[in-house]
Amino acid sequence: MEKKILIAIDPSPQSMEAVHYAARMAAVIGPSRFVLLHVQPALSQYLTEEARRKESARRTLEKLMAKNAAKSREILDAAARRMVRQGVVESRVEILTMPMSIGVADDILALGTAKHYDAILVARRGASSLQKWLTGSVTANLVEHSELIPIWVVDGTVSSDKILLAADGSQSALRALDHMAFMLSGHSTHAIHVLHIRPRFQDYCEIEMEAATTQDAETVLLNDDRHCMDNFYQQALALLIKNGMEKDRLKVDTLDGKLSVARSIQNYASDLTYGTVVMGRRGRSKSMFTGSVSRSLLQKADDMALWVVP
Repeated sequence: MEKKILIAIDPSPQSMEAVHYAARMAAVIGPSRFVLLHVQPALSQYLTEEARRKESARRTLEKLMAKNAAKSREILDAAARRMVRQGVVESRVEILTMPMSIGVADDILALGTAKHYDAILVARRGASSLQKWLTGSVTANLVEHSELIPIWVVDGTVSSDKILLAADGSQSALRALDHMAFMLSGHSTHAIHVLHIRPRFQDYCEIEMEAATTQDAETVLLNDDRHCMDNFYQQALALLIKNGMEKDRLKVDTLDGKLSVARSIQNYASDLTYGTVVMGRRGRSKSMFTGSVSRSLLQKADDMALWVVP
């Protein structure tokens, strides 16, 4: 099945790296259609109001709109050429520009939802060189407010095609696995690699307790975690079959959480050269995914792509 990916870009070098990532992953996810989107800057409300009353203001507004549209097409054409140079078939790359309506992130999400895109891809850092992951940024708003569409966040240069799913056994993690399996369903050999970090009691409670009490709590927590992951594994196999994949493509690695969950995932991905980490936006508890884990990875992961699945 053909996948539809919406790539939201701006004039920044970081956006061009996101375009580079999309072209690189085209060979991994199989037949895909990419739509490059640029949302034009907001128009002056004063000028818009004046244009309704004065002919001179109307002409000024029209010139500004034409200038914005031309600049937008220039940005989009450059991105499209880059994808084609990297081997993406030209007919599978489209460009789309539109004036900002209610806000950049809201406009992107509205389009993505209305046109049923399978993912929205965006750079972590925007046109501001100081902006990595700031509350209120376009990327942050996309991740926080997307209710249906996975958001692919790209930072820097991603040099590996390997994909890792970070799972905590939650329904959110199952949705993330379903998305990953769907995206890889056109690839006959790519394994579904899953990493589970066993939780630590201190991830749930930072208050110091007596050693015996902490140990008892750890035992209960780990037993619950084991049952949860056993159930996750069975449902994961069913999702693979649903996506036309063999069961033996599921590979699960479980590690003790000696560091924070986010740091453990980041170190594992880096050590084993995974370029993409897939995760659910929210997990079983406040300590797990965005909660804190997905937010921490989005803030700190460098030269990596994160697929955040709502």
